[in-house]
Amino acid sequence: MKSLILCLFLVAGVSGQVVEKCRTDTYPPPEDTKLAHVVVNLDLDPAERWKEALEPVKEDVVALIRTITDHFNKYVLIAADLALDILLNTLPEPYQKEIEGVSKVLGIPEGEVALYNVFYELFTLCTSIIEEDKSGQLYHARNLDFGLFLGWDNKNDTWLMSERLRKIVRNVDFQRNGKTVYQSASFLGYIGLMTAVRPGDFALTINERFNREGGFIGIYKWIMGERDAAWMGFLVRDIMEQSPDYESAKKTLMTHKLLAPAYYILSGNSTGQGVII
Repeated sequence: MKSLILCLFLVAGVSGQVVEKCRTDTYPPPEDTKLAHVVVNLDLDPAERWKEALEPVKEDVVALIRTITDHFNKYVLIAADLALDILLNTLPEPYQKEIEGVSKVLGIPEGEVALYNVFYELFTLCTSIIEEDKSGQLYHARNLDFGLFLGWDNKNDTWLMSERLRKIVRNVDFQRNGKTVYQSASFLGYIGLMTAVRPGDFALTINERFNREGGFIGIYKWIMGERDAAWMGFLVRDIMEQSPDYESAKKTLMTHKLLAPAYYILSGNSTGQGVII
């Protein structure tokens, strides 16, 4: 009986406060909600690549990171700072240098930027689908469930993290020698990729997969020196950089151990080229 009362209390509390309104006017996107485009020049030094894209929104990115850190008490943050220092110094390049560059632009400690960049390993969400129509046309769509469960804004009836993230999402064009190599809809300051397209070749998305251990154990093992697993967002960038086609990307995904649980959904440019890994 006590358990039932507690459950009813929780449901009542949720239904009275966390009720996000359903929207039917978001696609096709109105002109005032279309994403802006930014360019990341891969020919630049890694520490300089994100500077131009970040400068106009750096205050919004800092506000987002503060929203994340505000959910931890000071003792947890002290311990996290020590762990993140170790973590940052062991991340693969060029991502370590890119995080250092992002930290410099934002004017906040590198450890906080590192926390933001490994947050998806701790808190995975999102869903994608692949569909093929009768003519063989492939459709790869994704639902980006960002910002859930981290602070509710009663005034605007939405998640506080979602409000912060919405301000910094951009279409990012990664270029080399002035030509597009790959593209992503991404949150500025996060240097990995959750959604990416190599135009004309393949598309790749990360999706939620539940596991009791989550990514906590994987991050702990990494800090303790066991570093044979791949960071999810960094792996996507590696694939976009190094895999020329669908089959190559598929092979890489199938042979890499992941640091945290996730499903990858990969689509190609020909009929039948779709897989969940």
